[in-house]
Amino acid sequence: MKYPGRCPHCFMREEVCICKEIPQIKNNTFVSVIMHTKENKKTTNTARIACMALENSRIFLRGERDSILDLSEIHFANRQSLLLTLNEKSDVLTRELVKSFGKPLHLIVPDGNWRQASRIGKREPMLKDVPWVKLPVGPKSCYIKTRASP
Repeated sequence: MKYPGRCPHCFMREEVCICKEIPQIKNNTFVSVIMHTKENKKTTNTARIACMALENSRIFLRGERDSILDLSEIHFANRQSLLLTLNEKSDVLTRELVKSFGKPLHLIVPDGNWRQASRIGKREPMLKDVPWVKLPVGPKSCYIKTRASP
């Protein structure tokens, strides 16, 4: 897909292309991003940039009209697949949990707005047996919520 005036890789405007600035990272955990088609064209799509940086990663595009999402290659026999979610019932991804699997990980990351991303684990049959995990609670945010002025 081509967009005039945009880099075909990072999708930023050509004059501010960041491709040369993206580091190359050799990651042990394989990362698969299931990206909603509406995210694909956005210049603010960090999942695309992350996959450009991560050596062991790929993107599956979902939500395209007249196209069925093919996740037949989403699983690896030699890796434990985990679906990253924000669901409160998900297991917290800890070192102990990782060690309990006894093999390298394959992290499946939904990319879309909150609603789109939250549906992936329930809607995609190829993910029905994949354990759901969430990140541990991090440090308190330094951002302050402000109320809108009347």
